Amino acid sequence: MKNKKWWEYTKEELLELGDAAKDFFIGNAVLPVAMGGNVFLNDAVPSRHESQAKIVAQKGINVEIDPALGKVHIQIHDPELLRGTTAMLVTTDLLGKTYHANMKYEEPDSSPYHFDSDFFGTKRPDADVTPGPFELSEKGTIDFDI
Repeated sequence: MKNKKWWEYTKEELLELGDAAKDFFIGNAVLPVAMGGNVFLNDAVPSRHESQAKIVAQKGINVEIDPALGKVHIQIHDPELLRGTTAMLVTTDLLGKTYHANMKYEEPDSSPYHFDSDFFGTKRPDADVTPGPFELSEKGTIDFDI
């Protein structure tokens, strides 16, 4: 069954592979990792490093790409699926320091990162931030093009 790329396997197929799946997931990271506030749609499998992951069975998002026109159409069917992870704004303090250089993650001018707006420039709240590039405050289906 190992004729696919690791990301093409479903959760059930990975479980069926058992110990053979270890070829894909070594799980012996030398450097520390931390993650949180993510939503995994369509039963996507989170990393073992994200114990509080929000997993949703529904796909929730439809993306259509038109390369000829250079357009991407995004439809979010139920924005509520993406909410409720108590995500915080990403800041220099949250990111911490780099492992090798022991330096903060910051802007080229040395000012701290404070990602308080989304892809479109919409202001994000200080708490309960919508995971991903789009801050969603509306209810119902949301359609937009980028």
